Amino acid sequence: VRLTIPNSLFIMSDIQPNLQQLVEELQSIRATWRLFGLFLGIPDDDLEAIDVDKRNVGDKLYVLCYKWLQMKPRGTWNDIVKALKKIERLDLAERLEKKYIKRHLPSSDTSYDRMSTSLSPPYQSAVTSSPGPADDNTKTTHVHVDVPKEFKNDVDDLAVQFTYLLSCIES
Repeated sequence: VRLTIPNSLFIMSDIQPNLQQLVEELQSIRATWRLFGLFLGIPDDDLEAIDVDKRNVGDKLYVLCYKWLQMKPRGTWNDIVKALKKIERLDLAERLEKKYIKRHLPSSDTSYDRMSTSLSPPYQSAVTSSPGPADDNTKTTHVHVDVPKEFKNDVDDLAVQFTYLLSCIES
């Protein structure tokens, strides 16, 4: 069975937070909300306006998150984690990576040893990565798994269904 999975489905930048998640997860950075906003790319004029308009720090953080989502509607947890690292909140960055990012398959730059060895005998597997079409910068992951004969038809059917679903997602 061979499945071809575009890595873009599994990399960090595909995961988008919503306003409620942001506000809940970022409560511990209330004291450094303004510096965090700068690293998210919020203009200083907007940060000043938030600071003047809102008295409560929790409200300032809420408006900051709202503003960021307006400015960057395709913003991701990866963006949040990068900004947290820049303000040296490595503890929170690591927690958010584990919660929202690391649960997905690794990108093609990552070793697949853990993924390959997690398949137990009698299954054999091979995971390879290759560049996408010459005209784009995407990469594709190929997963090959040898399964026992009694499961082969079921797995083949799932592979066909999975490939179809991926084509629907990509179009």
